[in-house]
Amino acid sequence: EAADAALLEGTFGQAFVVVRNGKIIFEQYRGITEQEAQVVANASPILSSSDILERYGTRDKNSLATSWSVAKSFTSALFGVALEQGSLISTDETVGLYLGDWAVDGRSSVTFQEVLDMRSGLTPVCFNAETGLLGECTGAAANGGDLVRADDQLTPCIERPLARQGEIYGWWDGGRTPYPGRTFLYSNCDTMVLGKVLNDVQTGDFSGWAEENLFAKIGMEAFWWKDNSQTEDGNILSYCCIDAIPRDFARLGQLFLNGGSYGGAQVASQAYFEAIASA
Repeated sequence: EAADAALLEGTFGQAFVVVRNGKIIFEQYRGITEQEAQVVANASPILSSSDILERYGTRDKNSLATSWSVAKSFTSALFGVALEQGSLISTDETVGLYLGDWAVDGRSSVTFQEVLDMRSGLTPVCFNAETGLLGECTGAAANGGDLVRADDQLTPCIERPLARQGEIYGWWDGGRTPYPGRTFLYSNCDTMVLGKVLNDVQTGDFSGWAEENLFAKIGMEAFWWKDNSQTEDGNILSYCCIDAIPRDFARLGQLFLNGGSYGGAQVASQAYFEAIASA
């Protein structure tokens, strides 16, 4: 019944996988329906409903799915790997120690823990359909800011300032109450900045390092999207968009459940994962 609900017409659900005691005990898959394909085609200037049905009409256990914001948990896990390896010291460190732009103003006090918890206090960034650019949100930061529509999804995340406590912002409570200071606000930019730091401490090879130190160790094959900021090699979208088969996404869940270990080996900091579980 749960699978039927998850894969109901109109949900665009592709896969339903249940793992118990480290083993798959149930899985169910489906392709996109004609009705769903028409909805997508109506919003797409590129693909017709027949094109969409041809590409996605049949889905099974070997079909890729896109993570969307589950990628944030992969980035978090990789932060735990960096702690285990010593390339990062603590979640209590300030981001400005690794990101020079943040070291020279009020952002110098923002810690990794605050960014991981999306309590950075920085203004949210949204996509402006009229200009095709990213900038401070004027209203609610829907979907964390809709960064995925922009070519360069990193620079505006780095350049955004701290929000001023007591100020009225359209993106905070619809402009009805003053901003209270560093409190939770769902933000794609916060995780995008974490990806930038992880890339830098791994000498610019985020993809290779993630493959060697996380994906390969949990037996997962993954393809991480990049933005279009450069012709050949853009910024890893650390806040979203990993393509993998659904079974492999379950491996990440097992890693979290096991406190950072997989197959009997410690992949990432156990204390880090225990802190997540107890938060």
